[in-house]
Amino acid sequence: MAVEEEVNIALGSDQFPFEPNYGTTATICEAEYYLEAGMTPLAALEAVTIQPARMLEIDGQTGWLSVGKFADIVAVEGNPLEDFHALRSLGRFRDGGRSGMAGFIKGVQRSQTVLFPMRLEDWIGEDDLVRIIDLFVDELDLSDLGFVRSTSARTGRPGYHPAILLKLFIYGYLNRIPSSRRLEREAGRKCG
Repeated sequence: MAVEEEVNIALGSDQFPFEPNYGTTATICEAEYYLEAGMTPLAALEAVTIQPARMLEIDGQTGWLSVGKFADIVAVEGNPLEDFHALRSLGRFRDGGRSGMAGFIKGVQRSQTVLFPMRLEDWIGEDDLVRIIDLFVDELDLSDLGFVRSTSARTGRPGYHPAILLKLFIYGYLNRIPSSRRLEREAGRKCG
């Protein structure tokens, strides 16, 4: 009904935008639902980009590509205005060109804006050991070290990215935390 009445709609979900959902990200899955509800591909793309910016009254800063505005640029295989499912190829480009590592849960980007505090980055002190571990693992070529992508089922939630698991393992080792349950509590204490 809202689509038929041309109500301004901004895409939203109770998931993080990048969380896996039915073989794609939560944002793309939600946009596909909008198509099923009768939106055109262009209207669905605008619900992800310019419409939220307009509704939040920040369209002078973000919402479309323009000099001096904040934006994320994505590359997909195909034209989503002709084939909206082309957006599902987005995951193949998020690894900085590293092949074989797409399809894993990657965790929250520390620069991702969330409520209280505004950025996850703000939860961790500047001189925290976690930052050294993070930099160290990010510099490793995980494929050369034998971390290869395993084939996951088409249904269900995918596994966590090997880099995240390696970071947790190293953190636990350096802090003498042998139990995964204790490690989970420690992560909650650090970031909660």
